[in-house]
Amino acid sequence: MLKIKEWKRPLSEWYLRTFKKQHNFIYCSCGNELMSSKSECYLTPLYGVYVYKCDKCGELSKWNLTTPVPLLLEKFEKVE
Repeated sequence: MLKIKEWKRPLSEWYLRTFKKQHNFIYCSCGNELMSSKSECYLTPLYGVYVYKCDKCGELSKWNLTTPVPLLLEKFEKVE
């Protein structure tokens, strides 16, 4: 039988290697990835809710990032 110390360390190392990188991706309707591009991000008064402005088309979209997957809450008209 394995002791906890024998399997706990490799599991935590695997977790850090696997989840150290960003795994959430959100896209504008034009296909631009908002989190890793030069898109502007605005904070809102609500915890975990962000507004992104696409750097390619100018569309604003509101996202909830506190859920297991990002949820699109609202799209706004394109801003020039």
